[in-house]
Amino acid sequence: MTPTPSPSLPRQRLSNARQIRTRTLSVTPEQTSFELHPTTLRNPNLAKLTYNLGKWINAAISPQNLYVRDIVQDMADGKLLATFLQILTGQKVETTPPITEIASRMNVEACLALVEQQWGLKDSSRYTANGIVLKDHKSLLCLLTDIALATKAIVELPASLEITVIMKEVTSCCSGV
Repeated sequence: MTPTPSPSLPRQRLSNARQIRTRTLSVTPEQTSFELHPTTLRNPNLAKLTYNLGKWINAAISPQNLYVRDIVQDMADGKLLATFLQILTGQKVETTPPITEIASRMNVEACLALVEQQWGLKDSSRYTANGIVLKDHKSLLCLLTDIALATKAIVELPASLEITVIMKEVTSCCSGV
C-alpha cells in the first residue's frame, strides 16, 4: 500500500541512494549506554544529517504544535516518532504513556512494525527498538534515513557518513565492602 502524499511534506525522488556506514565498538553488557565516537562527533556530515532530518520532522509535526530539538533524545520514548509516522502514513500507531523503559520500547516497537508494514523496512543490523530507546544515534539516524529514502522525501542527505558508536557498560560497585 502506498501512502498518500501529505500536503505539508512534498515528495521528490532522490537522485541516488545515500549510504550510512556504521560501526559499533565494544560488546553488549547487561545495561548499556551509547555515545558517539569523537571522530564521528567532528564529522560535519553528521551535523548536516541531524539538522536536515530534524527540519523534516519539524515540518511534519509543527501543525500539531510539536517540536523536536534533539531528535535522538526527543524520539527515544516513541511518542514523537509515532506522531511523525502517523502523519507520514495516515495510520494510527497505538502508544502508551512512556513512564518506563518497557513502555517506551513497546512504543518504538509499534513504530517499527508500522515502518515494516508500510515500506517493508526491517534491518535489525542498522536499527533496533532497544537502540532507539537507549538513545543510540546510529539506530535512530539509520531508521529516519531509510524512511526518508522510502518516502522519497525532500531531505538533503550526505553522500556518505560513517557513524561509530561506543557502547559503554553501566555497572554498579559493591557497597558496604
